[in-house]
Amino acid sequence: MIRAIHILLLAIFVCGHSFAADVAPLRFVETKHNFGTIREDGGVHRHAFRFVNTGSQPIVVLKVGTSCGCTTAEYSRKPIAPRGEGEIIVTYDPMNQPSGDFMRRATVYTSEGSCVLTITGRITPREKSLYEQYALVVGEGLRADANAHAFGYIEQGRSARSSFAIVNDSDATLEITLVPSEESGRLDVRYPRSLQPHEQSVIDFGYDLSSTGEVYGTLKDVLMVDVNGRRSSMPLVINAIAIDDRAKFADSEAPKVELSENFIKFGTVKRNTPDAERRIEIRNVGIAPLTIRAIESEYGVAEPRVVGTRKVSGAIVVPSDGVVIVAVTIRPSQCSVGVVNDRLRIITDDPHSPMRSVRVTAVIER
Repeated sequence: MIRAIHILLLAIFVCGHSFAADVAPLRFVETKHNFGTIREDGGVHRHAFRFVNTGSQPIVVLKVGTSCGCTTAEYSRKPIAPRGEGEIIVTYDPMNQPSGDFMRRATVYTSEGSCVLTITGRITPREKSLYEQYALVVGEGLRADANAHAFGYIEQGRSARSSFAIVNDSDATLEITLVPSEESGRLDVRYPRSLQPHEQSVIDFGYDLSSTGEVYGTLKDVLMVDVNGRRSSMPLVINAIAIDDRAKFADSEAPKVELSENFIKFGTVKRNTPDAERRIEIRNVGIAPLTIRAIESEYGVAEPRVVGTRKVSGAIVVPSDGVVIVAVTIRPSQCSVGVVNDRLRIITDDPHSPMRSVRVTAVIER
């Protein structure tokens, strides 16, 4: 009689819920839950994902892995008997998470398989303190929200701007001077020469490629910051990659870069040996002629050279199905003992891959 009642109750449970998914025979009532709009500082939020073992053998939840440290899961590791019920409680902490929509996953691994539980919602930001908004200490009371910015690609004829937010967190007026230590010649920067006590402002900067005189490849600027005549140890670093207008080719007619390899390994090289050289091929597998704009060495360890010419920058035109050979040289006598790394950047007018990189490594021994 008791067994019959248990079976009846189980049937009512199963029929009264719409099961969203299962790890047969472990079945969940739902695998998705939306918390709605929650505050960043509103505390943790929990949801219990209920399930039932509809099989004839016990099942064990072995592990629940989450996609973010902000999400945790609570569950029992005891075997779930046939017709047994249980729950996995997924907890989400929105503190210090980005505002806006979020989605997190919890993957349930059992003795019979796995499935994914998903939580979603939207976070409204909390009011941040001054020290959170301006986390970097530049010096002499000057604070900033960041000191590095990468624009990524900037096409010819276009410009891009951004800014660092700054604040005078002192009771005295601050005099500010930015001193270039590495210049691209294309950076426009505007900033206040002085900040009153507790005044907030911005350092506005950008690259403009709309003026005459094309430039290609890496644009990098490093600005040292002097505050009241004292040099800060925290420079401002800004960079971008100048490329061709990607709309100048129709997709069906565009050039296309293909590299013979993306990784050059020199292996072990004695420091007192002559220069070592490896070669790679740059092939145009597209329709239109390919223009190689620049071949750069990020750290100066590897020296690239187009075979047949001394040029490593400027226009090198490769016809359709044509090949250019690049010799890559390292000078062991000028390298430090140990592992050395470099990266070549190849800038072309391939609209889909304007910049391709080749990693270079070597082990220098005495």
